[in-house]
Amino acid sequence: MSATIGYRQEVPHEGDLDKILQEGATKTPDIKLQNTSLYDSKIWTTKDQGERKVAVHFVKNNDILPFSNNCLILIEVLGIVPLQYVFVMTFTLDDGTGVLEAYLMDSEKFFQIPASEVLLNDNLQQSIDMIMDMFCPPEVKIDAYPWLECFIKSYNVTSGTEQQICYQIFDTTVAEDLI
Repeated sequence: MSATIGYRQEVPHEGDLDKILQEGATKTPDIKLQNTSLYDSKIWTTKDQGERKVAVHFVKNNDILPFSNNCLILIEVLGIVPLQYVFVMTFTLDDGTGVLEAYLMDSEKFFQIPASEVLLNDNLQQSIDMIMDMFCPPEVKIDAYPWLECFIKSYNVTSGTEQQICYQIFDTTVAEDLI
């Protein structure tokens, strides 16, 4: 299972883009958003761009994923203020008859915790960690993970001439007695 905290933002109007980039280039990365239980942060100072600060956040995944998927990175380069924070997660589901990868897009409903508040609140980060440890207990083989009852829908994605079937978890909430 992998988790990424990111954000969605509307594409700015072409006339506003230059102004947004100029303003963003002068801002320093927000110190409150660095080094959380969900990711480690590193800040570099550019040498050829007016010593602008660039924050890179390396998402922690507690060694659940194979090495090739360990490179989940968030970059806070332009300093553009996000409009909406979201969690995007991939669950590898195995029911004994087969395995499928399912995305969790509406995870705010799933966890009953707003993604925007998790970044700044250590208690909420610990709640997310606790829920994830419940689904993927540390030091336990995958075969012994608990069952997850959820709704899954399939959809088609076309890239060029290739078509792929993807799966998404929806309308599912972690039971309140488990939180």
